[in-house]
Amino acid sequence: MKVKPLKTIQAVAIEHCEFVPDSSSLKLMGTQIANEKVLKYTTQDMQLNENNTFSKNFDEDCCFYYQLWHYKGNEALLNEVGVAELQKVEGLTLLNRKFVLYNQVSEHEVTPTPAFYTNEPTGEHEYLQVSHFPIQNAMQLFLNEHSIPYSSSTGPLPLIVEPNSVVGRLDGEIQNINIHDLIKSKKPVVVKSSKLPSKPSKGTLVIDSSDGRLKIYNGKVWRTIKYEDT
Repeated sequence: MKVKPLKTIQAVAIEHCEFVPDSSSLKLMGTQIANEKVLKYTTQDMQLNENNTFSKNFDEDCCFYYQLWHYKGNEALLNEVGVAELQKVEGLTLLNRKFVLYNQVSEHEVTPTPAFYTNEPTGEHEYLQVSHFPIQNAMQLFLNEHSIPYSSSTGPLPLIVEPNSVVGRLDGEIQNINIHDLIKSKKPVVVKSSKLPSKPSKGTLVIDSSDGRLKIYNGKVWRTIKYEDT
């Protein structure tokens, strides 16, 4: 199944939710009810706000791991982990479940790749909540084809390598750099260095920061490139 590029976050995203009839989607109900349920059945004060909604942390161009909880009071009857995407429909925000990895009803009872959970809360103290499921191991970053994991300031992320591109750090971010853009660039591609490389390839260009001069390696020695302003 094709899914959108995976996004992971370090922030907490959690909302009360309801099942959408005849669908695998969940209707997101915001953080206020989630706060009220937690305060009602536990001593924990989560202090969730708008920054903890899925819409604040994800958009419709990505997918993410989710964890659906069915509670009775403070007892978890079931939790389901899978991959989902967001969708805005007539002013509503839906969490579209794409596929399920597993669900769990107890510490020792786990079902891999089950059908979507659809059991409605029946009792007065039963309710549903859904949260972002954080990455547990690096293998979960390989959700998309041609992706590689990397570390960012916000945690581990996957990068999908685009056709005819190389991966590098540009403008402070690890990203795809189109090969054709490099070839067509009118500016020489150089590397700043306070110490000249000891085993460079022939034709390597560097800016020697010790004297600010542009130098090229001719296969034997470094030669300074001289130029005049015109």
